[in-house]
Amino acid sequence: MNVIALRRTPVGVNPVLARQQASEQTITLRNLARLQTLVDASASLLRDGFEVLDLIPAAQTARPTLLIRPSARLAAMVERNEATYYSVGNLPEHGGAYRVGQFERCGARVLWIEQGVQS
Repeated sequence: MNVIALRRTPVGVNPVLARQQASEQTITLRNLARLQTLVDASASLLRDGFEVLDLIPAAQTARPTLLIRPSARLAAMVERNEATYYSVGNLPEHGGAYRVGQFERCGARVLWIEQGVQS
């Protein structure tokens, strides 16, 4: 004998609203996970002597992302292939030549921007 289980919505509960609330809870949990990644990465960077300047909002990036102040240590990380430059350009109205570097820390993307660099 086959038994068919019917999912019933409790009386007085709007099924569309219930799905929307479940979706919002999922988004909230995802945001909390991203926030925890940013906290862990920030703490790790601060312990290693980097200065965290900004957390880039989740809506603007695919991964949790932090912006740090450029330092001489980053050039050494690039030399050791622990970091890389991924964007270069020239914006005369904003200081001329620039390049953007990145590396990963605790699951977060870490960026820095060097302005006025020689190409």
